[in-house]
Amino acid sequence: MSEFKRAGVVALQLLVVLATVAATVTMFLHPECVEVMLTEVARGVSAGLLVASVKVLAKIGRPSMVCKSATCWGRYWWAMTRREMKCSLVAGYLLGLVMAMRACWNG
Repeated sequence: MSEFKRAGVVALQLLVVLATVAATVTMFLHPECVEVMLTEVARGVSAGLLVASVKVLAKIGRPSMVCKSATCWGRYWWAMTRREMKCSLVAGYLLGLVMAMRACWNG
């Protein structure tokens, strides 16, 4: 793994940890907001998965030039779906945490 890619992965991991800690502290400071925060995190994750689904459906016809067999197409589809779901799940989780803290702080 290149140094630039490794730095990006470490930065993303640090961002997820810091956002989770900030949301946990917010939950302890404002216990009345826990239900709202959980709802916002669920909305963020579902929005991320929805975006991933749309991106997968948009790319579904691309391997036709490269892949001639069903096996090749299946591997392409599985790899693309897995990558998009992982990325969108992390992005949706972070979006949900930000929206949850915003909802709690703004009343």
